[in-house]
Amino acid sequence: MNKLMLSLLKALIVALLAGGLLAQFVFIPWIAWASERDAPQVGYPVIPYAAMAIAAVVCAQVILVATWKLAGMVQRDKIFDLAALKWVTLMVKSAGVATAIVGAVAIHAVVIEHRGPVTVPLTLVGGAVGVGAVALVLMVLRELLHIAVKHKVELDEVI
Repeated sequence: MNKLMLSLLKALIVALLAGGLLAQFVFIPWIAWASERDAPQVGYPVIPYAAMAIAAVVCAQVILVATWKLAGMVQRDKIFDLAALKWVTLMVKSAGVATAIVGAVAIHAVVIEHRGPVTVPLTLVGGAVGVGAVALVLMVLRELLHIAVKHKVELDEVI
């Protein structure tokens, strides 16, 4: 990976982290407040839904920070190291937590509360499936990295 690509990746990560902070501290609370004000019949789920949305954004930010660290390891040619496995494992766990959060909101909104038009449950279920797919892909990539690290250790011993 060349320096331009790494620089672009890091710039994108910074922009996404900033967008996440903006969502956590401005947009999600504002949407929750507006929902409570405009639709008081929505009632109690507004605060828990907002908290879960903020937690899902935190999960995404954890994945972004881990990606930053892994990009730095690629830049230093240290990606086939046990430290990289820890970062990828953190990414897998974070994606798993995000899947659980989105899935819980989907189940609650669709099954328990019967909220919104048909697009709301479809979006929530689609989001849970999408985040779950990301978690599964990360698990496969983690296993590939684990095998590569193992082979690198073996090759280092031979050399």
